[in-house]
Amino acid sequence: MTLGEIDTGDPYSPIRWWIYQTLQELFPNSGTVIDSINNKQKFLQWTGVDQKYMEDQWAAGSRFTSCTSFLSILASKISAAGGVAGGKLRPFQMYIHPGWHWFGEEDTRPQSGDFYMLGVRGGATQHVGVVYDIIEDSWTTVDAGQGGKNSGFDCIKRRGPRAFPDGPLVGWLDVEEFFGGWNG
Repeated sequence: MTLGEIDTGDPYSPIRWWIYQTLQELFPNSGTVIDSINNKQKFLQWTGVDQKYMEDQWAAGSRFTSCTSFLSILASKISAAGGVAGGKLRPFQMYIHPGWHWFGEEDTRPQSGDFYMLGVRGGATQHVGVVYDIIEDSWTTVDAGQGGKNSGFDCIKRRGPRAFPDGPLVGWLDVEEFFGGWNG
């Protein structure tokens, strides 16, 4: 299905609906996990990395997780479905892209499908993920990087609803602004 074929008939734009539906198919409920050991092919398909790559990174002293890889792959799949990207997505530097919003500077809020960043403004980025849904103050997200060196594996997981993503929200990338619509 391409974005141009979608007529949602609801408040989601075609791009947000495509992201929501794609994530719903992959992660039908909270707690659904795609991990690098038991779901090798699907994990590789959605992150571009495998268990061996991560083990090699960890053996070299890296704290690598797949959170940025997942957003990069998702952005590529959105573009392939018809999204017109505003540039190559660099998840830990989303703030340099069109469509970036700093948390607390505007009255707007992230919406379903937006990519969010946790960390410290002007400091280190801790994590990036995708907003699945926000209802009032309850967030549901889809996050890769849910494992790491200490766990010995990595995974992508649907999390929530919960009060707020773990850590301080720096901001978010509005997918409608970044992808600029769609080619139908």
